[in-house]
Amino acid sequence: MEKAASPMPPKQGKSPIRAVIFDMGGVLAPDADYSPVFQRQSVIVDRESLKTLKKTQWNLARVTPAYPMEQFWQPILEALSIPAEEWSKIDREVRDLFVPWWHMFALVDKLRSAGYRVGIISNHICAWFDHWFARFGLDALFNEPELVAVSSRLGIAKPDAKVFEQYCALTGLDASECVFVDNQIENVEAARGAGWTAVQFHHRDKEGQLIETPDALLEKLRAQGIDIP
Repeated sequence: MEKAASPMPPKQGKSPIRAVIFDMGGVLAPDADYSPVFQRQSVIVDRESLKTLKKTQWNLARVTPAYPMEQFWQPILEALSIPAEEWSKIDREVRDLFVPWWHMFALVDKLRSAGYRVGIISNHICAWFDHWFARFGLDALFNEPELVAVSSRLGIAKPDAKVFEQYCALTGLDASECVFVDNQIENVEAARGAGWTAVQFHHRDKEGQLIETPDALLEKLRAQGIDIP
């Protein structure tokens, strides 16, 4: 069961909140769907071993600028006895399966309309994140490029507190002016440790089952002093 963060009371005597920054996977959109890989699987592989391998590749790619996707897929396909030359087709299919949770983006738009700056801090591979961002025109909503940070471009990933420190340095925002929304408790605690206000919110799980509604997030944000009609 996912560990839940304790409710965080609004801080007194601090700068007013100017920006709400979101995680991507689990908050605004689902995690990547690897089904195109498993559909091609021709050998039985220990599930835990495969999970560990996939996590190892992901953890490397998410903090390596311009990480080659062929290199990302190579050990995974080898373990599943899938021809190496299939990597580009599989990679394209994985990217094309991604669909944002548009009702969550409606909440982001509501925040922006209320005068708040909005951004993203995502542990992600640039090759995927940038493709999705362009494909769905997310720059129309997140229209301040400096407020969109991807771990593979930063070279570090949450829950490293340096992510939040570097974000402030790059954007000119003070930690006390930011609210961060993430589904992982360790990332929420890291943001708080860096001086941010942070709330834990998980919209849907990996199977697509609803955990919390957009309205639930609105209430959590209002509890932190966010003024949303």
